[in-house]
Amino acid sequence: MKVDKFDIGAEVISILTRGMYPDPRDAVREYIQNAIDAGSTSVDVKVRTGSVVIEDDGSGMDYKTLRRSVRIGISDKKPGKDIGFMGIGIYSSFHLCDALWIYTKKVDILPQLLKIDFRGMRELLDAQKKSRLEGKIQSADLKDLQTLLQEFIELPEEGSVALEEYPIPASGTRVELVGLNPVLDDYLNNFDELSNYLQDVVPLHFNKKKFKWAELIEKKLKEVIEYHKESFELIDLKLQVGTNIANLYRPYTDDIFSNDLPFEPDFQEIKSGNTFLGIAWGCLNSSRERILLPSKDETKRNLRGFIIKKQGFSIGNREVLSKYFGNSNTYYHRYTGEIIIVNKEILPNAARNDLETSDLKKVLVYQIQNKVAPYFIKQASKFQEEDKANEQVRKEIANFTDVLGQYNEYEDNYNVYLLLIKRLDNVVANIGSKIKKLTDEDRKQAEIIKAQAVKLKNEVTQKIVNQSKKKKNNTTESTIDPKVQIADSVSSVKIVPITTNYETLIELFSDLDVDLSYDAKRLVDIIDDLYLKGPATTKTEYYQFLNQIREEFDDDNN
Repeated sequence: MKVDKFDIGAEVISILTRGMYPDPRDAVREYIQNAIDAGSTSVDVKVRTGSVVIEDDGSGMDYKTLRRSVRIGISDKKPGKDIGFMGIGIYSSFHLCDALWIYTKKVDILPQLLKIDFRGMRELLDAQKKSRLEGKIQSADLKDLQTLLQEFIELPEEGSVALEEYPIPASGTRVELVGLNPVLDDYLNNFDELSNYLQDVVPLHFNKKKFKWAELIEKKLKEVIEYHKESFELIDLKLQVGTNIANLYRPYTDDIFSNDLPFEPDFQEIKSGNTFLGIAWGCLNSSRERILLPSKDETKRNLRGFIIKKQGFSIGNREVLSKYFGNSNTYYHRYTGEIIIVNKEILPNAARNDLETSDLKKVLVYQIQNKVAPYFIKQASKFQEEDKANEQVRKEIANFTDVLGQYNEYEDNYNVYLLLIKRLDNVVANIGSKIKKLTDEDRKQAEIIKAQAVKLKNEVTQKIVNQSKKKKNNTTESTIDPKVQIADSVSSVKIVPITTNYETLIELFSDLDVDLSYDAKRLVDIIDDLYLKGPATTKTEYYQFLNQIREEFDDDNN
């Protein structure tokens, strides 16, 4: 069967671009991708009224390369190395602007210029569609794709563009989107939304001023990836929207962590035998809480969990990987991090929302599910056990401090000493049960407190013994060993548990390690006000309500 140019209708370009680039910002991403594939280290994006300019310092294109760039579905780029390799990205702004102008220059070569009249293309296609609906033309009369491109793409003769028309020192490319569609350009004229989008999808540097571990992560990733003879490319990106100008970085900052303090990141190489697939990094929150969510009136992203990156570009969203971390997202949402894929055979799909199906993708998923996720879960679980143990020990230190405050070496009330001994026994026992779960530094402090509690108990015990001997010398009726009397008396003493004065129900939930969403916290606050603080006649009674809830919760979990 012979297929000729009339078998490919011009409408296919509209169908392809609308399906692959539904978000106007995707076009900006595509042109930045092209800049990175050309070896750029710096890219400037400027959004003005009715236009967008993307300018890079890459290698630029000669006349032949620029001519080949207009082909559809054919690309000179290498799929494993370059991000853009589908051969359609140059048309990503088809529905966004009236025209696309591309100035480009290689070292020691005159600049080249390519102009594509998107508005003319769209108007012709719309006119054809209207005529067909009215029955004025048949399918055989429709314009074919080849003729459409020839009619609306302008490429001047090589050497006809003067250097003054593109005055850059050495090399690079300047992409201009002229005459933005007023219905769509709102997506580009919002600085916060566009910058957030680009931070998520472009391979940017980490912000060393706002993220404690920025330099360490960047250095570690570079070392590991280059050790395996793969590349780790990052760019400087400056965005200007109107009068707003900023250098953009990856979105990670200290303020998404509790107390603005992220734990030092963990790293996991992703390998199958001798095949290196990539590397994962993750920073755990510094409390038993999920990574902070922005308030609803903010434009920041939700950075909980991990996201897949391929050559720095995000693939899908952060919820895609949560299923590999178990049924509960508690540990997953306490992390923020990335799974960076560098293996050349693992490719993103055209929409960049998933990886293309392949045997190696199956291997990658297996490694994430069975090695990467369990490793990070184990680290989070270990911290939780340490933190809970630390919390219990801190309470016992407070109890011990309280005992010290009540202890009076001149006390002559036998029962007061028995009470102190019982409390000291509790301090020693509770610290002893948690001490193995502490870090080395915390364990040393706990052992010191435990030893002091034992020493004080012995001192108090000796005082009771001395008092008993004194009484024995004053009477001949008692023949029981004083130490036995102490043991029996202490075992019969009932100590009222020391309660925690929680100021809010939310504070109690946090202490119980119950994770709440933004909306759940608002609901809990309402319940707290109506059904706990409302009925309570005193602060003490309110504390009792909250501690009763804690006791019921602890009983259910035991």
